[in-house]
Amino acid sequence: MDNPEIARTLEEVADILEIQNANPFRIRAYRNAVRTVETVTVPLRRWVEEGRTLTDLPGIGKEMANHIQEMVETGTLGFRDELLAEVPRSLIELMRLPGLGPKKARKVFDEL
Repeated sequence: MDNPEIARTLEEVADILEIQNANPFRIRAYRNAVRTVETVTVPLRRWVEEGRTLTDLPGIGKEMANHIQEMVETGTLGFRDELLAEVPRSLIELMRLPGLGPKKARKVFDEL
């Protein structure tokens, strides 16, 4: 998994957590990690392969580093898959429409 794919996956996790009204600090941690992944100039795959510490990157804590390592090594994130199983697929599709963020998508979904 390359950096843009990692960023998209973490962004999707943040969106699902927001739909679920999760802890705002946890959501912010995922969004901060997305910004870091998007701006880092070195492929995170290389960081992992070289055994470098991902927590040295700004906004990357232990849990996020574990998530990134899992994505690099397996190409998927189990936590994301668990979250997707908890949220109706149609709600995820609504969220992907232009102009509809997680909160607005949830509101539209609840009103349908």
